[in-house]
Parts: sequence; C-alpha cells; structure tokens
Amino acid sequence: MRIELKTLQTQLGLTSVYVTHDQSEAMVLADHLVVMRDGVIEQEGGAEEVYLRPRTRFVASFLGVANIVSGRVSRLDRDVGCLEVPGLGVLSAYLQDDVRGRLAIGEAACISIRPMAMRLSASPPDAELPNRFEARVVQKVFLGELIEYAIQIGDLGWRVHTHASHQFNPGDSAWASFMPASATMVIDR
Repeated sequence: MRIELKTLQTQLGLTSVYVTHDQSEAMVLADHLVVMRDGVIEQEGGAEEVYLRPRTRFVASFLGVANIVSGRVSRLDRDVGCLEVPGLGVLSAYLQDDVRGRLAIGEAACISIRPMAMRLSASPPDAELPNRFEARVVQKVFLGELIEYAIQIGDLGWRVHTHASHQFNPGDSAWASFMPASATMVIDR
C-alpha cells in the first residue's frame, strides 16, 4: 500500500499530511519528514537527510537502527567534530552547522553511526584511518543480501550490516571502522 499511496500522491499532485509511528512508512511516503517528541518538532527535512543526518540522539534512535556512542566534545571544526569516548579514544564524525552552534568543548554529545556505515575486515585498516577498532564478533544473523553482526568493541555493543559475501563467525576477531563523513555528531537529548 505504501507504494500505491506514493504513486497516487505523485500522479494526482496531492499534498497530504500523513501521521504515523511506522518509520519505514514515513520515509517512503514523505517528501518532507517531521519528527516530533512530546508535541515539539525535533527535526524536519527530506526523509534521507533526516535519517542520515540526525541532529539529536532521539531522532537517530527513533528512525531505524543506529549505533550511538556518548562522550565529551574535544574539537569542533567546520565539518568535523571530535568526541572523547572513554575506552575508545577520540572519534571523528560529520558535524552540521546548526549542531556545531549548540555544542561546546567539554560538553556531552553523541555520534550516530548507522550499521550500514560500519566496515568489518579481518586485517587492520590503514593506520591513518580515524575511527578504527579491534572488535569481537558476538552474533551473526543472515538477512538475505545482508548479514547483521553484533560486535563488541571494548564495553560497547555495536551492530554492523555487511553484504553476504563478507563472512565472520561468532567468536572471530575483526577490525571495525567507519569514515567520519558516514557518521554524524548529534546533541545528547
């Protein structure tokens, strides 16, 4: 029905307001997505933008699956923010202008990394690559074209989606990494 409704909207040139708690349905139907919490708008914009570039922890966790890491802001540059995370060191992530203006050095913040943005490899990534960690594979779930891994990095559990051609098994050691541009620094609320 989602696709039929989207087709009707497009063919008839309809403007509509559709209220739902089904995130997948919202992303399929929306040209403009509004995420609300307790009657207040948390974020609005195109569905892809809101999903990939959330501004708050709430939006990141509300729309789909996200690995959310908490820490303290250690650097705020033009497009990249750095977060000091106990046990992991400094992580780098994309930083949106409006989020930068609401954060300060030393303040609590988070980084949101979607499971599809994570990479797993048997050998260590380039030493100059930021955001690289030794991990242990805890669980493997076959999802058809994708495999979802639950991994442990230090004391933190993460989820990683890879193509089915990548194979690790529970108990395996692996290297997990993500590029700063594929993660987003978010406000911790």
